[in-house]
Amino acid sequence: MRRFLKRLVYSISILVVLPLWLLYLLQSAILGRMKSFEGYSQLLSLIPGLVGNYLRWAFYKLTLAHLGEDTCISFGVTLADPGIRIGRGVSVSANIDGFERSFDHVR
Repeated sequence: MRRFLKRLVYSISILVVLPLWLLYLLQSAILGRMKSFEGYSQLLSLIPGLVGNYLRWAFYKLTLAHLGEDTCISFGVTLADPGIRIGRGVSVSANIDGFERSFDHVR
């Protein structure tokens, strides 16, 4: 039951960020993928709490090269490259310095 509820919340999160993702795609066609990604990453990093965690997960699931299940990207975290790959169960916190070297799951 818990797994079902979590998947339901993930699905709802994707539906909520879908308009933002479509804007991202449009902006990417005009300004380029890297510039657009940086701005949306900064915007989403400002949403606090559990809601922010799910919305960031949903957006990054649609935009990153890979984002595993049960991944948490915390408040204040910005990602700079949509080519990043984050594996299952990884937690990325704003307080981590040089996290790319800290996790085998992150490229």
